[in-house]
Amino acid sequence: SPPRAPAPRLPVEGLDGMYFIETANVRSVRADAHYTRVHDGTRERMCPWSISEAEAQLDPSLFLRVHRSHIVAIPHVALVRKEGDGAVLELDGPSPHRVPVSRAKIAEVKARLGLANRRHA
Repeated sequence: SPPRAPAPRLPVEGLDGMYFIETANVRSVRADAHYTRVHDGTRERMCPWSISEAEAQLDPSLFLRVHRSHIVAIPHVALVRKEGDGAVLELDGPSPHRVPVSRAKIAEVKARLGLANRRHA
């Protein structure tokens, strides 16, 4: 079967029901038990998707799984910093937040950010 088109929006829980965040506004998605929490640059909201489902639904040209429990929106990465064996990314927005990168994903993250093979990063 042909690959499905990326989801244009993610469902999130609000106080009075389920509503939707445009994927362009999504900064990060993190696993929380069988569900996920979606950060829109201001706050996190619960999403009924698992991290695997979120990874499958989101546009792979814009989003990258950087850790077992974390996906980030590459266009919203404002800062990358080495930390221990891994790295930390800061995502932009009114409330910037940080997301860990596993050691196994550092090379791919650097390549996606245009930092491959540079010594300073």
